[in-house]
Amino acid sequence: MTALVAMAALGLASWVMRAMFIVLVPAERLPQALRDALTQLAPAVLAALVAVEVAGAVHGLDTARAALLLGSVLLAGMVVRLTGSLGLAVGIGAAAALLLDVVLV
Repeated sequence: MTALVAMAALGLASWVMRAMFIVLVPAERLPQALRDALTQLAPAVLAALVAVEVAGAVHGLDTARAALLLGSVLLAGMVVRLTGSLGLAVGIGAAAALLLDVVLV
């Protein structure tokens, strides 16, 4: 019960902080350099999350599986960058997961 109350309180605090930031500091009042930097925030956070997850997933794997995992992540990233196709990247990830889980058991 204590964990549920803590999660609810943190969720409410997060929502209040985001809402107050939008209400008290509209985007038009921010300097242009800060607005330009904020456009790069979401990709940077996503890259950090992917890096942490890949590092955790590779830890303890043998060389072949680690190379397959890293190669599939790099291939999916290059496909999205070059084609913009999220579906193709998901397909590459699914094929790599299938190969890792079923074939290379």
